[in-house]
Amino acid sequence: MSLGGYRDGLGELIRSAKFGGAMRVLDVLGAALADGVCRALADMPEHRHLWLVPVPSHPRRRAARGDDPSLRLARALARRASDGDHERAGCAVRARVAEVLRRSGMGPPQSRLRPAQRASNVADAFELEPRWRARVDGADVVLVDDVLTSGATIRSAAEPLHSAGAVVRLVAVVAVARA
Repeated sequence: MSLGGYRDGLGELIRSAKFGGAMRVLDVLGAALADGVCRALADMPEHRHLWLVPVPSHPRRRAARGDDPSLRLARALARRASDGDHERAGCAVRARVAEVLRRSGMGPPQSRLRPAQRASNVADAFELEPRWRARVDGADVVLVDDVLTSGATIRSAAEPLHSAGAVVRLVAVVAVARA
């Protein structure tokens, strides 16, 4: 589920957050994602206790930006999904942010690569944090990221979760772009 297209103005907001220091924009976008997540899961009442798993940036990129965009989105999504107004509006989702994944490799940014290069750039780029390994089995997961282009990053992030027994129920992104 996404808020819209990258070229619909959302790309400009994402770029201002990631490269212009306007990380607070992600708080608003994350709150908006909560509405979509609630709608997407409305027909799946059995999946109301979710782990919001941000697709992590490499620690060096996170340090350069001062924050991790996907983590910030996931935290804002969790706050909005659990606030009283949202519950009264019919959203019964209980979501908690779980920093289950870590980025094990740092290649060039996906945005600078051609579609054919993206999958190999992020192959085996994610692994489970050791302290979470025993707790992931059976977890209902929403993967959270800022942009979905080719799907290579999301597929790579989902692999260690699936291998450990988690079920990715939904992918929530701010914008969908075409490579």
